[in-house]
Amino acid sequence: MKDKITIGELAKLVGTSTYNIRYYEKEGLISTPEIGENGYRLYGHKEFYELSTIMLFRDVDFPIKKIKELQADFELEKYKNALNESYDKLTVEIDRLIKLKDKIKYKKEILLKYEEKLEKFEVKQFKKRLIYHLKITDYDSSPTLKELYDILEKNNMHIKNGYENEEYYILKDDALIYGICDNEIDYDIKNTVFNKGNYLCYSFFIKNDNEYEKHINKMIKYITKNKIKHEGELILRINPLNIIYDDESYIAELEIKIK
Repeated sequence: MKDKITIGELAKLVGTSTYNIRYYEKEGLISTPEIGENGYRLYGHKEFYELSTIMLFRDVDFPIKKIKELQADFELEKYKNALNESYDKLTVEIDRLIKLKDKIKYKKEILLKYEEKLEKFEVKQFKKRLIYHLKITDYDSSPTLKELYDILEKNNMHIKNGYENEEYYILKDDALIYGICDNEIDYDIKNTVFNKGNYLCYSFFIKNDNEYEKHINKMIKYITKNKIKHEGELILRINPLNIIYDDESYIAELEIKIK
């Protein structure tokens, strides 16, 4: 009929897609359109206003279920309550996005700081750190994920957001102690205390595990050459914020307490 338009024309007029219009029809939000002789859907003023109302509701983030409720029994009070609900929901989402933005900014700053100081020696001050021993291994192997999971479960070490926890390796002459740092909970598991103080630190980029020996030797040579007095074991710390290249490439840091 000449007084009606096709689904494509309606979509263009309202500013949505033909897919959305079909979806709204399926959900019963729009009246079933007339079918022309050529098999095309045809829409008039009624369907246009129905779709326009839906678009206004969707613009304020109303879910389909809420739109159905309002269509079935529209009252100004219900509409006001729905707007308040949508407002509160968006406020929560905005707060989440602001926190996410701040987190991304922090990670960018951390990465920039590390990249500026790669393969350079500096002194940093750390608070007391309690490193819990999860696995003792040699320099040619590392604990499997299953081993670590079983150890955590066995000792009731329920780590929140484990993907954000720093990894620690305490370097012995003939072994590596893999652990995690937690100063808040007293676990019944062997640990090493690294006291508050100044630490000589050396950050570097790792492409594969075979490169560790080179950087450890460089750290030892620097300490010896500069006659730096130190105490305790050498620590290798991996910050998950810096595992941003691929599965095997990341930034690591060697640390040792100086007197």
